Formats: sequence, C-alpha cells, structure tokens
Amino acid sequence: MMTGAPRRTPASGARERALHACRLALVTAALGVATLVAATVLVVWTKPGQRADERSRWSVAVPPEMRETIVAWLGTVSVGSIVAVLLVVLAIGLVRRRLGLAVAAVVLVGGANVTTQLLKELIPRPAYGVGPLGNSLPSGHTTAWTSLGLALLMVSPRPLRPLLVL
Repeated sequence: MMTGAPRRTPASGARERALHACRLALVTAALGVATLVAATVLVVWTKPGQRADERSRWSVAVPPEMRETIVAWLGTVSVGSIVAVLLVVLAIGLVRRRLGLAVAAVVLVGGANVTTQLLKELIPRPAYGVGPLGNSLPSGHTTAWTSLGLALLMVSPRPLRPLLVL
C-alpha cells in the first residue's frame, strides 16, 4: 500500500490556481492601499511634500514656453475623449466577439475614474500656502489615460499588445 501526497486532479489544480490568484490579488490590493497612504502622508499632508509636488508639476525637462503646450495637452482629457476611446474599446470587443471583456474594460475605466474623484474629495489637503488648494493626488489625468490604455490592452488581440504598450 502506497502512502504519500493525495493525488492531484484537474479540479484541485484549478482550485489551487484560483486560490493563488486570489492571494495575489489581495496582496496587490494591500500594497496599492499602502502606497496610496504613504504618498498621501508624505506628499499631501506635509508642507515639504506639497512643495515637492508643486515643483515637480513644472520641473518637466522642457523650456518654460512649452508649459502652455503641456497644459493644452492635459486639456485633451475630457469626457468626450474618454467616451471616444471607450467606444473604440466596445467596437474592438464586438468585432472580436468578446463583449464581456469589453464591458469589463469599461467598468475598469469607470471604476478607476470614479475612485480617483472620490479620493480627491475625501483626502483632505492642508493649506500650507503651496500651490493650488485642490488635490493633485491622485491625478485625474493620469487615472483617465492609464485606465483607457489598460482598457485598450484588455480588448486588443495579443499580437497588438506590445505595440499598444509602447
């Protein structure tokens, strides 16, 4: 009679992979929350952090006259541009017959952007006389374009993904 480890079945292997994925998702979420808290404490709630944040907004390695161009480019993040990209995401999903994936991508964009706007309202920013009073953390512009990029990656065919990442 042989003893030892229980025999693995396809179902138990799938269950182990699902548990591993859940653990990984929980650890990733915990790290994300810890990073947000640390950034908030260091950048938003301290005068040196606010000063560094304000300085970094305008220390991009471009001539000062390029600031207008940068500000104009940031203005391209509008409800219209977000809707346009989401329509492309849905179209790709429909063409690829991956409607569930397209809907998940739209939910990702909506959830990320709603979460960012809620955090901007909920995270207090003490007035230390440094820059504007509104929170720049989390960045709505960064959230919008990053979530749209991830949505496009989700629905795009595998061969196009490296090109989209670039």
